[in-house]
Amino acid sequence: VRLEAHLLRSVRGAAVVKLTGDNADAFLSDSAKPLRVVLFTAKSETPQMWTDLAEQKALSCAFAIVHHTEAGLLKRFSIKEVALPHIQLFSSSSEKEVGLAYTGQL
Repeated sequence: VRLEAHLLRSVRGAAVVKLTGDNADAFLSDSAKPLRVVLFTAKSETPQMWTDLAEQKALSCAFAIVHHTEAGLLKRFSIKEVALPHIQLFSSSSEKEVGLAYTGQL
């Protein structure tokens, strides 16, 4: 229970949460905000536009980023590195492993 509480605090503190194998479950299962938005990217830094969007939508959405070096998370969500960038949305009412993929132009 202590580890779970620590992980929840770590995923609620930043405008954009850097997801890892350790905190992904806590982020995806956190129901504090109805929508969770995850950017999978090949970039090593968080794009400023993603941070700005996260700050603008902070009341209704939780934002996270998965860098290409998190191979386990890419595999978990069936995302190939050549398909990056990729945005996936998760709602409070959906199963944590099932997300809606954004397929528009990035």
